Amino acid sequence: MTRVATFSNYQNLLNMSMNVQSDVSSKQLDIASGKISENYYDLASSTNLILDLEHSMSTSQQYIDNAEQVSAQVEATYAALNSMVDVMANFTSSVTASLGGTDDVEELNATAQASLEEMGALLNQQYGDTYLFGGTDTGQAPVDVSSASYSAQTYPSTVSTDYYSGNDETRSFHADDNYEINYAVTANESAFEKAIRAMSMMANMNPHDEDAIAEAHDLMNEATAEIAALQAEVSITASNIENTIDAHTNAQLITESMLGDLTEVDVAEATAELNQLQAQLEASFSAISNATSLNLIDYL
Repeated sequence: MTRVATFSNYQNLLNMSMNVQSDVSSKQLDIASGKISENYYDLASSTNLILDLEHSMSTSQQYIDNAEQVSAQVEATYAALNSMVDVMANFTSSVTASLGGTDDVEELNATAQASLEEMGALLNQQYGDTYLFGGTDTGQAPVDVSSASYSAQTYPSTVSTDYYSGNDETRSFHADDNYEINYAVTANESAFEKAIRAMSMMANMNPHDEDAIAEAHDLMNEATAEIAALQAEVSITASNIENTIDAHTNAQLITESMLGDLTEVDVAEATAELNQLQAQLEASFSAISNATSLNLIDYL
């Protein structure tokens, strides 16, 4: 039993034991959760920094999400341009074969009409619900190469974008707080206009007209060079977007590390501290046990 004279010592041992027991429970919870604390109150000195870092993480993730969505549209645009290059190359071969010859006009008409329709379809390419080549007017098909919208072109031809119903505004997005990237190509670009004009002219040529064929050939050569330049621009844009995604991803890794240092438990260190606390707790239990086992005979 505990004597009156030693009660205060006993009470101190008991209080110390309870405090150590609370520390042991807290440290076990830290190790189990992996977090130094489940709320900001216990991290008062670092709360503002933690909130700033978490906001930075959220902002970076939003930039990444936006960039990835735009990147997919840019990739779809580049794929459509590649397909156009193939259509244009095949058509140019047919035009070249007709130069200086007397090939069947109807066959050239048919090839040109098919190429014209393919170009129209590719310029109406969508990614999801977004039309890629209509500028900021993304909700409707921007190109109509039918006779209802686009008059048959004849020699000598003149520039006409009557087939185009989109606008001239370039789509863009904020890749960072102070960095904006333009990424869209519109269907009224000179490369497309020249190709469509040449195809329409050949689709409607009758009879065989060497001057008309020569003009169509020149237009296709110019269009081919210009669409190659567009491909290069789109490729650079894609690279810039990927660089932006990489930069935000790297920033997130650094921010995650800083947050971890502020909020996450060092398991090895916490385990060592827990072992020390458990040893203290066992010692305090032992001391209490000894104190409560004493009786009057021990003091006689």
